[in-house]
Amino acid sequence: MKFYRKSLTILIFTSMIGISQFSSYAKASGTDSSTKIDEILQMIHTNHLSDASKEELTNAAIKGMIDSLDDPYTEYFTNEEQSQFLNVINQDYLGIGITMDHDDKGVYISEVATGSSAEQAGLLKGDYIHKLNGNKLNHTNVNLLFTEALSKKVEGSTITLSINRGNVVKNFVVPLRKMEYPIVRSKTLAEDIGYLALSSFSADADKAFTTALAELESKGMKALIIDLRNNGGGYIETAKAIATHFMKDQVLMISRNKDDIERSIMVNGGKKATYPVIIMVNENTASASEIFAGAMQDYKLAKVIGVNTYGKGVTQNIMTVFNGGALKITTEEYFTPNRHSVNKKGIKPDIEARGDVEQMIEAYYAAGAKSVKLKLTKTEYSLNHAQFVGYGSEAFIVKEKDILVPTRLIMAILDGNVTMDHVSKSLVFTKKDMKEKLSLNSTNIVIRDGISYVSPSFIQSKFPQLDWSYKNSTVTLEASQ
Repeated sequence: MKFYRKSLTILIFTSMIGISQFSSYAKASGTDSSTKIDEILQMIHTNHLSDASKEELTNAAIKGMIDSLDDPYTEYFTNEEQSQFLNVINQDYLGIGITMDHDDKGVYISEVATGSSAEQAGLLKGDYIHKLNGNKLNHTNVNLLFTEALSKKVEGSTITLSINRGNVVKNFVVPLRKMEYPIVRSKTLAEDIGYLALSSFSADADKAFTTALAELESKGMKALIIDLRNNGGGYIETAKAIATHFMKDQVLMISRNKDDIERSIMVNGGKKATYPVIIMVNENTASASEIFAGAMQDYKLAKVIGVNTYGKGVTQNIMTVFNGGALKITTEEYFTPNRHSVNKKGIKPDIEARGDVEQMIEAYYAAGAKSVKLKLTKTEYSLNHAQFVGYGSEAFIVKEKDILVPTRLIMAILDGNVTMDHVSKSLVFTKKDMKEKLSLNSTNIVIRDGISYVSPSFIQSKFPQLDWSYKNSTVTLEASQ
């Protein structure tokens, strides 16, 4: 799943952080250093040919100091930039209410939010976006074009989309509105498995999490899948509050400052869950998400499934500058309760699974599911009748009279594994004590964009636990443990 599919609104791409919910004031003092800086600033302003303003020089000096730290997380914000940053954390944006994906035909709308300006303007799921404000759009520039189109806009501003709908081209002028991307999404899956996706550890995310969790528990949930994929973090206090549903009087994280002074952030009170917990992560799971997942993993309170996380193991404070703006500054490095370093390393999952749908299937089995039925199209999929946003252009390949699906996906359905045998140049399919090899030269295999696809008919002939069909542009794959 591509990253821009996750953004319903403005596609502001800022790495979220683990931050403390307080700010302090920084007042300039008349030290020799500051006097020298002021003196040089005045000299340049008065004499340099460029006629640079004092504000321009001050901002350049600030940028130079921050750049010298070689720290991507320390930033100076103007008041407007600080407001935008906090809106990102709290998932509060200007936007039109669409998510997007792409295939070989171009970028298309994979979801239209109910009640959004996009829906009211008449945009439909499956529409291909040909142009944005007159600029041709493709999967390589979609993020950049939308970011530029929505930058510095106010509510009521409009963007123009040129849409291909079948053989018809239509233009839509769509107004921007304040939107809140849902912080928590939850549903009950088959076999009484709860699913709870958390998109940010925003200021109020713990309240929404608590409400959704209580509703799942009231329905007799027997296991819980927490989806932290593409969750860039947020507030440490929020992670601490959410952890109280699973941890009891335990350390959430250990932090260390520049003087090597350590402190333990505790989860006080709290309780332990009476059901299995599965946490899904990916390469965009960062900061507060890693704090929570790392603690749950250390205490064996949850199994972590996915790929290695981002590796943002430092925290920031936001300090208000007395003369305007704010400084987001890195103040501490943190470690998991068992003192595992996270920074530039990330959290290593207990079960590695690549691909959005494959991760969901692995989590479903880990939560105790006995069977999986997957219906897969190019825009969406359902897992045991629960609907999720699509798989994308790599979902499957139609080849003459045959269908080929990703090898990792089909083996995930079988609760098995696929590896490469470089010596024999073949793929090895494994399920418990069953093992089959298939040469890369076989007509049953296609390699496209680094992804291997295999004929379900071949897999079914070797692993009869698999059932499959293809009808109405939908692949159905089903297997039981």
